[in-house]
Amino acid sequence: MTTTRFINANVIDTRNGKVLANQQVRIQDGRIVDVSDSPLEGSDDQVIDIQGHFLMPGHVDARIHDRARCWRCRLRARQGCR
Repeated sequence: MTTTRFINANVIDTRNGKVLANQQVRIQDGRIVDVSDSPLEGSDDQVIDIQGHFLMPGHVDARIHDRARCWRCRLRARQGCR
């Protein structure tokens, strides 16, 4: 199980249209499991300080959906698909 904790993150809350400053975000096996303005415990976590940077959950895979929309696009990826 891989666990990463981002500290000092500015999290963009797309539901409420706000930026949550100085948050800690825990990612476990590719999914967000905790977001907190208080320190999160976890001695086995890989900790990454991203002070001054932003996290925008939900937009990680945004660019892959274009080609995934049709199977012909995947087959003709080198030729392009329109």
